[in-house]
This record gives sequence, C-alpha cells and structure tokens, in this order.
Amino acid sequence: MSIYPKNVDTSRLMYKFDIAALNLPIPDDLTDRRDAEAWRNYVDCLSPAQQIRNFAEALDQFHALAPAGRDLRTASEDEQSKAYSKWMAASCLTAALHGKFHFETEETYRNPDKFYKSDIEQVVHNIVDFLKAVNSPDVQAWEDRRACHRAVDNDSLIALIHKFEAPRGKQTVTPSAPKQP
Repeated sequence: MSIYPKNVDTSRLMYKFDIAALNLPIPDDLTDRRDAEAWRNYVDCLSPAQQIRNFAEALDQFHALAPAGRDLRTASEDEQSKAYSKWMAASCLTAALHGKFHFETEETYRNPDKFYKSDIEQVVHNIVDFLKAVNSPDVQAWEDRRACHRAVDNDSLIALIHKFEAPRGKQTVTPSAPKQP
C-alpha cells in the first residue's frame, strides 16, 4: 500500500511544491511503517495553511470514528485500523505544526491547568491561541475539536496505539472490556 495514487511517479517529484501540489487525502491505512514515514515526509512538504487544513480534517475524521465514550477496543478490526490511521495522520501533522505555533509562556509553563493529555491537544490549544490573536472566525470550530479530543476514551486509544505500534509479529488484539465503575 502507498499513500500516493498509483498514477503518480514519486521518483520524479524533486521539489517540495511538487509534492505539496498532489493534495493527498487523509490516508485510511497508515498501519505500515513505510506508509507512515511517507505521510510524514509528505506533511513536511506542505505549507502551514495546508498542514492546518489537513490537521483539522484528520482530527474530524478521527473523532467521527472515536466519538466520546466509544471504546475502540470493541470496534471491528477494520474500524480499529482506520481510527489508528487517522490518529497517526493527525499525529504526524502535530509534529509539523508544533514548531510553527508553539510559544511557551510563563502562564502555560507554570499553570497546572494548562497541562495537556496529548501532543495533539497542545497543538490544538496553540492553534486556538493563534486564531484568537488574529480574530479568526474559525476559533469556535477549533474549540469544538479540542472538546471532542478531550472526550476520546484515552485508555482505548492507548491500547489501539500499542496494538499497531507493537513490533511486527507481536501484534495482539486486546479486546478487554471497559472498566466497570
């Protein structure tokens, strides 16, 4: 599997703008390490505006597969693979965007309420701060994404990540039941 369409000869793409012009959709399958690395390389070639747009799209697609309260361990194998892939796509974009929007202030450094449960959440916070500073009308949409991401079942997401990032040959399905209160 490859993230690139079959009719694209990637060996002929020499410049970042050639790669960015492909305008690839968010992949449905990034379980293969080579595909994940190809996605990371593609994301690094995008402009900041393209990275933000793809980040929003990847998050929205991930949140559609992992709505609040859904235990991803009980999903079908295909849904688990797709959810992991959308999370991986967003995660790669997080790494690309972190340096562009991250500015540590004393308030965010010292205030324990500002600690984030994930890198994705921190980048969403940074984007919201930036959008507020420029009076963007997109602030509410990003606030909604942040709320959706905070509502994702962290235990099942971590189990899913461990499942797909385990060394090859050691992948196991962990369909453990959710904890009962």
